[in-house]
Amino acid sequence: MDSGQDGQSAPQTYGQAAPGSAEPAHTWSGNAEPGSPVPGSPMPPYGHRPPPVPSPPVPEAPPWLAAVVLGAGVFTASAATLDPPGLGLVAAGTVCGLAAFVVLLVRPGVPEGGEAPSVPARAGAPAGTPDRSAVHSAAGSSESTDRIRETGPAVGNGRTDLARSRAWAAVYGVMSVLLLSTALFLDASWVLAWTLPASFLLASLAFATRNPAARESAAGLRAGGFAVVRNVGAVPGFLARPVRRASANTKAAPVLATIVITALLLLGFGTLLVLADPVFAEFASRPFRSVSWGGGSMSSIIGGLLSMLATAGAVLAARRRLPSPGRVQRKERAEPARPTWTWTVPLGAVVLLFAMFLAVQAVTLFGGDAYVQRVAGVTYAEYARQGFFQLVAVSFLVMGVVAASVRLVPKRPGRGRMLRNALLGALCLLTLVILASAMARLRLYTDTFGLTPMRASAEAWILLSAAVFALILAAGALNTLGRRAQWLPRVTVALAAAGLLAFAASDPDARIAESHQDLELDTVDTGYLRNLSADALPALLELEGVDRSCAVQSMQNRFEEPDGWASWNLSRHRAHTLLQEHGPFEVDTSEAGTGSAGYRDGCPLPLLDGGGH
Repeated sequence: MDSGQDGQSAPQTYGQAAPGSAEPAHTWSGNAEPGSPVPGSPMPPYGHRPPPVPSPPVPEAPPWLAAVVLGAGVFTASAATLDPPGLGLVAAGTVCGLAAFVVLLVRPGVPEGGEAPSVPARAGAPAGTPDRSAVHSAAGSSESTDRIRETGPAVGNGRTDLARSRAWAAVYGVMSVLLLSTALFLDASWVLAWTLPASFLLASLAFATRNPAARESAAGLRAGGFAVVRNVGAVPGFLARPVRRASANTKAAPVLATIVITALLLLGFGTLLVLADPVFAEFASRPFRSVSWGGGSMSSIIGGLLSMLATAGAVLAARRRLPSPGRVQRKERAEPARPTWTWTVPLGAVVLLFAMFLAVQAVTLFGGDAYVQRVAGVTYAEYARQGFFQLVAVSFLVMGVVAASVRLVPKRPGRGRMLRNALLGALCLLTLVILASAMARLRLYTDTFGLTPMRASAEAWILLSAAVFALILAAGALNTLGRRAQWLPRVTVALAAAGLLAFAASDPDARIAESHQDLELDTVDTGYLRNLSADALPALLELEGVDRSCAVQSMQNRFEEPDGWASWNLSRHRAHTLLQEHGPFEVDTSEAGTGSAGYRDGCPLPLLDGGGH
């Protein structure tokens, strides 16, 4: 095949024109994207879908891996509990993570860095022409294809790639452990509902970061966060491969089959008989009474099975590597020719709207109470205390606008990219000012009515959003100067994890209780404060008189008995000790409210609703 002076391959034909037809055969230019028809192959008919992308092959598992996974599952079943979460859950998560980590240290199976296996060339094709099936296998998933398109081929840099992989895996792993440990120190379930899932996602990302596809782009990070879950379906085959390999060379297959069939029969029929006869159930449960389970028997078994799947899935997430495209050159996708006004008009309109909003804010600030009453019909205090949730929603939507603009608007160097970055930079700067306005309004509101979980979460989101917009501005400046900003997705994930950890370390329920003590209100909302977690008890004990008794009385019943070792928690342990020292707490009905509609058992009903806006 002849090549031009520029080194590009001459157009090739694929498919043959019909005899006597004037219609030319279709051509392939050599610059087509991965997944397009391969040179020399017949053109697929209109509407034909290419075959599905094959899954990456499952690697070999060491023979002792099943025993390690089983041990992690048994420990989780005997230790972990979610009602309430505590020491057992933290220990089980740590054991499962360490088990997967040790397996990778003992037998990594695949290189951690460097270049992944190359894509072989198609037989009979010129050098450098990839085989179509191999290209699909190399892609492995849509996220890998996105990574190749956005950042180019993942050609390793040897030790640099290995060091970068280990560094980010360590960052995500440490963050995961710290977020998991919040179950050991905090009792607020609404905080743990954020920290514990985030810990799992970061742990999955820590193992998947060994794969270059999971650290090169936002799509790769999303895939890495769910890599453990996505590999769960391959876990049974992964663990069974050593057994099948051993049984093929020995006579162990009949023995293993007999054991498995017997266990399944006993489990199935035994479960039905236990459910049918309580006397038999009592007899069958005697051998297991000496075993200390973290929670109920069924929930413990389910937890053990899930931990086994997660442990083996973590090993697979690290070892199931996607091959790199090797020396195959990947070109950027040809960007559609869009007129500049199709994206400058929408972005410019939003920038103008934000500027007008901030101009009105400035006029209101200098106009004071008289101006607000004349224009809006409310006092300045009422005006300043409303709208902060809407402004927080604005910041979230702006992030979506920025992401869509970066993906859709031309990326090639030139005036188009500079104009795009200028508009997005102005939008981010104006959004930072709007976030400052939202924070000022939120502070005025909490100074008047106190904190709630939703208000504390909004405050944390404002601070995190401001930090993310600062990162976006820095990445945009580098992009304008021709520098790449591949670090932005990774740093954003690490920043979000650090922000969530700082939020949990601030002890939100204790801050909520403290914010209600010095409010200029007629009464303290003890009906709301009594529903807080054990984290708030030290602050609630600083109240006086009937307010203190009403706020603490319900906690006295909740934490009367100490937790077992599996659910041991520092906050609940401290609450139990404080209640023993300062209690008992009883409400004196002569000082408290009567049996009116606003009171129950001598204590006022909550003034705030369950959402606590």
